[in-house]
Amino acid sequence: MTSLYDPKIHLPSKPDFSNPRNNYEPATPLGEEIMKYIGVIGAPITLAEYMERCLRDEEYGYYTNPPLRPSSSSQSEFDSLDTMEEERGNDRGRGRGHWLIGKAGDFTTAPEISQIFGECVTIWLLTQYEALGKPSRIQLVELGPGRGTLMCDVLRSARGIKGPGEDFIRALAGGGGGVSVSVGGGVGNSHGVHFVEISENLRITQREALQKMQDDERQGQGQGQGQGQGIPGLWSFDFIPWKSRDETQRQVEEFVTKLKQVKASQGGDITVETLSTLMEEKQKHQQQEKHLQQSSDHLGSIKTTHENDSFLSTIPVHWHSSLDSVPWKRNAYLSTNGEDGEPIPTFIIGQEFFDALPVHVFQKTQNGWREQMVDVAMEDDDDDYDDDEKEQGTKEREREATKVIVQMRDGTFAKTKAPSSTTTTTLPPPPQQQPNAKTWKNGKKKPRFRHVLSPGITPALRALLHLDDDGNPTGTKEQIDTLNNAPVGTILEVCPEGLALVQDIALRIEACRGAAIIFDYGNDGSRDTMRAFRKHEQVDVLSSPGTVDITADVDFGALKNAVNIDLRVMGKENEKKNERKKDTTRNLPFAFGPKTQGHFLASMGAVERTIQLIEDDSTTDEQAEELCTALERLMSKEEMGERFKVLAIAHKKDGIFAPAGF
Repeated sequence: MTSLYDPKIHLPSKPDFSNPRNNYEPATPLGEEIMKYIGVIGAPITLAEYMERCLRDEEYGYYTNPPLRPSSSSQSEFDSLDTMEEERGNDRGRGRGHWLIGKAGDFTTAPEISQIFGECVTIWLLTQYEALGKPSRIQLVELGPGRGTLMCDVLRSARGIKGPGEDFIRALAGGGGGVSVSVGGGVGNSHGVHFVEISENLRITQREALQKMQDDERQGQGQGQGQGQGIPGLWSFDFIPWKSRDETQRQVEEFVTKLKQVKASQGGDITVETLSTLMEEKQKHQQQEKHLQQSSDHLGSIKTTHENDSFLSTIPVHWHSSLDSVPWKRNAYLSTNGEDGEPIPTFIIGQEFFDALPVHVFQKTQNGWREQMVDVAMEDDDDDYDDDEKEQGTKEREREATKVIVQMRDGTFAKTKAPSSTTTTTLPPPPQQQPNAKTWKNGKKKPRFRHVLSPGITPALRALLHLDDDGNPTGTKEQIDTLNNAPVGTILEVCPEGLALVQDIALRIEACRGAAIIFDYGNDGSRDTMRAFRKHEQVDVLSSPGTVDITADVDFGALKNAVNIDLRVMGKENEKKNERKKDTTRNLPFAFGPKTQGHFLASMGAVERTIQLIEDDSTTDEQAEELCTALERLMSKEEMGERFKVLAIAHKKDGIFAPAGF
């Protein structure tokens, strides 16, 4: 569609971005694409669509194609689009997750600060694993694994726990033991580690992390303070190949061609039954193709496992673009419909994943509720932006005074500050003035985009706030009163993808057994929290699309209600609609929490584990100080302990008790 763009026709009033006197940011490839798209459709886009494209665009997304080196995050380094294209295009075969997370990146996560975090997650997983009776085959799913640090910590610490930890590792391998693993391995089975990751480059980073841990274990070089020497030959990983974007595109094109052929042969529209048949055939073909590919690729590794019985656990590692593609039954890859076999118990981790899901932002005006949108900057916006920049200088100095130095596990330091839900909130301008800038500004350069309000009721307002075509709230009396009584200027953020995801997780746990745990910063409620980061500095949300991390606080109250209330209400409505009797066999899990991260880590023994490591004879004074600093960073109210929350989705033990830590 962007090929139809003509600047003289579609955006005649946009500023001359190339004129240095206008003081606009340099262009980015994604920014150019979004600008052309807005120009061609002749309307602004929602903040949710903007956020999704900035983070997950196939070609230029922040996560899908991370920057090559730190200079790629600096605007001043890019004098042209060609320069950025060259930077993005070089060295695509190596993982670049370290340019996103850690000192060289734009943000820091808990697993990168201390191994203690991963060890606490392991303890929680093992309590749930034992509550299920320690099944012999399980799968461990991580949503948005980042650099793979947390998964490495979980596997490494589980291996070191005699009894349940070792059983947990063997269950990931499909039962453990050289012979059984060799026969099944990762080929055609759904047990093992499953990463849900859209970025092919980050997948490489995650594979590199596990590969390094595997190599270190084989050499007997254990990692981390006080852990001693590793045990050679304890396990190995079976990395299941993933399909490239080109291969996936080829399959889509083949399916579309098949649809056209069927439509031509039938001489009319394709029926639902015909479409279902074609989809089943496509799925069967893909599963058989995947099985054959895996069998060929891993023949050598299977042979190796037979010859070397010292590898007690070969864990298959899979990658997926979404949770939907993670099989939930044993031997799903080998079945004709992907659903044959016994459900496999599933454990799911989501660490700072939900904050990156797109959110719709709604604002109460004198004319009712409107949705915040993104449009291309206009020439008459310049003066308003300059006024905001004066206020920004004061806020920059205030922020600099509150910075903290955080030590990473690799010994480097990052100057950063935990994201704040309060400092970014500003009252909107009068309703007759469409907002063109937020409080935070990106230095002296102006973004090429601006915030505007929808002139009327958008599809998201109808679907998420339940407004009718005239803008009047519908639903229960409580819902109507809440929206009607909200003062002008109220901001609401809604993340439909997050709500659907926790429901999918709950339904999967209902079918398979297991548990899920979610870590993120957020609150019990919604407010104006969307913000962006570059190099640990907060910048304008609309700044340099595709090169900054955009995030929003997680509404834990909404996630909990989506599982504990909405999912059960939908079930009752379906029973009534289908005129069925109440299904007494259903055993939906519950959402527990949210608890603060500090509370959760304390209940999992983080303090005691830190003391144990400090008292170890091999721990130096410098390492002891680092452990204390990391623990404070993870647990204190002033740092991550209070602002980060933890939510669990699980069944009540014996139908009564909440899971450990909740």
